[in-house]
Amino acid sequence: MSSYRPAQVFASFTEKTDGKRQTRVAADEPIPSRMSGSNQIKVSATEEAELPPDRCRVNIILKSLKEDVSEVKNSVQRRLDYILQSLNNFQIKEGDIKVQKQLLRQESLFMYTVEILVLFVDFKKCETISNHIIEKLDESVTVGTPQFFHSQQRLEHFRRHTSVVAVKNAKEKALQMAQCLNQSVGRPINIEETENNEWEGDQESTDIPANVLSMQKRLQNATIHMCVKLNATFELKTRVKSKDEKR
Repeated sequence: MSSYRPAQVFASFTEKTDGKRQTRVAADEPIPSRMSGSNQIKVSATEEAELPPDRCRVNIILKSLKEDVSEVKNSVQRRLDYILQSLNNFQIKEGDIKVQKQLLRQESLFMYTVEILVLFVDFKKCETISNHIIEKLDESVTVGTPQFFHSQQRLEHFRRHTSVVAVKNAKEKALQMAQCLNQSVGRPINIEETENNEWEGDQESTDIPANVLSMQKRLQNATIHMCVKLNATFELKTRVKSKDEKR
């Protein structure tokens, strides 16, 4: 999501005739005409963007409680084998599956718990597999709601890209303003980032538990938003007419 914000622009230039005459052009408010010996144009720019999550985790828990330790293990193992085979059928990589097992004694009974953590990059596949497991297995298997997040590489690229686009916006505004003054934009003199805000979701509090939210709402809540504001100063140079323009 990108938004166009009007720039606050300052520009000044001098016209030398007898060494004393000086002309100043300013937008919004005047600024001193002598600035480090050159004419300058100052603009402000904003870039707003959002990044949906590109990863999600699903936690699957299998439990059984029996008097015999072999029976309790076999009971859970059958379900575990079925789930792992289902994940393999959907081409989930082995490296994206983690399995943890725990055996506890509760008085005269044994409780065996297996936790499967699955990483997905395809949200549709995540939804299909979760529904399949819930449909085929009994209540001894619990499928958690997807936990959405961003890969670190994609998040870092998003942050850099948003700042770069803000700089491009500033230069584009400077070019447009300079054209109105029959001037051209030279090298950048100074670029200062004045604001860099990042937040997750809609910034609105909600009392709805995460486990009852729709898939779309959970995606929205995990979306990263970013707003970058900056000020930039460029050289302002007299525009040289081309041969065609002179004709």
